[in-house]
This record gives sequence, C-alpha cells and structure tokens, in this order.
Amino acid sequence: MSIQNLYSRIHALAAAVPLDDAEYRNMLHDLYGKRSSKALTLCQQRDFIDILCKQIKARQKRRNPEMATPRQLNAIKAMWANVSRAETAEAKDIALLKFCKRITGCERPEWLRKTDVRKLIKALEKMGASTPEQWNQNQPTSQQEDNHG
Repeated sequence: MSIQNLYSRIHALAAAVPLDDAEYRNMLHDLYGKRSSKALTLCQQRDFIDILCKQIKARQKRRNPEMATPRQLNAIKAMWANVSRAETAEAKDIALLKFCKRITGCERPEWLRKTDVRKLIKALEKMGASTPEQWNQNQPTSQQEDNHG
C-alpha cells in the first residue's frame, strides 16, 4: 500500500471511529508524540491503522439493544424496494429517507429504535410489501427446486 493510500486510510478510519480533528491530533500526540499522520513512520502508520480498526470493532460490539438491528434494516430496505415507485437506486434511497422521517420522525433508518422499526414495517405492509416472513415462506427451497427441475 502506498504512503498516500495509508494517509487516506487513516483519515477514513478516523472519520469512522468517529474522531474530530482535535481528538485525532491528540490521539496521535499521545501515542507517537506527533500531530500529523504524515510525520509517522511507515510502521507507526500501520500500527495506528490497527488501533483505529480495533476501536471501530469495539464500537460495533457495543450496539444499543434498543436500536434497530442490521437484519431489521435490511428487511426494511428489501420491503421498500418492493413498493417504491422510484426508478433509480439513488431516488429509492432518498424516498426511503423521506418515508422514514414521515412515519417515525427519524431522519435515517440506521437511527431507528426497534419500536420505530415496527411502525415502519406496518406502514410498508399497508403499502403492499411482503413481510420478511412471508417472503421467506414463498421462496422455494433447494429441495423443492430439485423436485421441479
């Protein structure tokens, strides 16, 4: 990986943690005595990338149990894909954000609580979307496909 790619990766990971500029520079200073990732050696840059990756993983494990799960969010997106009249993927995403805001008051599906997920799924069902359970029941299993093929 080139040095420029390492800088880019460091900044992307710092944003994902998330660290603002002051926190980022303080962390660099605390760990390496430097205020910029460009002043780090190649070994230090790789070490810093590992530290940021560990922070992201630790943060992902600390999910709030009241918040929507990735599985619920995927179900919402799949249901929305079935009922949305938008033609492009970008237009569908924008329309989902507006729909989510209108139904739950929450601006982004990722910020939904589980109670809000239920509201959103009920609204999608009323629009004609199949629930994940219905969709799974209607899918042929591999054994059924073998019998018909």
